[in-house]
Amino acid sequence: MVIFHQDERLFDIRLSPVLAEAKEEKPMVYLQASIKLKAGKLEDFVSMLNKLTPVLAKRGMKLLGSYANVVGRLNTVVDLWELPDANALQAALSDPELQKLAPLVSEIIEDETQVLLTKLPIG
Repeated sequence: MVIFHQDERLFDIRLSPVLAEAKEEKPMVYLQASIKLKAGKLEDFVSMLNKLTPVLAKRGMKLLGSYANVVGRLNTVVDLWELPDANALQAALSDPELQKLAPLVSEIIEDETQVLLTKLPIG
């Protein structure tokens, strides 16, 4: 179980039993962030992401891709991150460099849903 705090909300993440069955001793964890941007803020988001990526890289987080919707909900971006472990996000949220960027985040992002994922032991 991982518990982390973000924007005065407490999150309780119970990792799936599939993790226990995975062949790897320490399965790789991925973060999928579905982000609803404020209208007209895509360029600002890209600029912010270019500032965030090196800060999060210091915590072992690697941006695998950032994708803008072509069809579907307007002003939506999906980011996929590789994390060294399920606690990396919690550690990153407490980073002072990341906290300095918080006002910028609130100017650009309207809503965000984060999901921790792990690769299924297939094949």
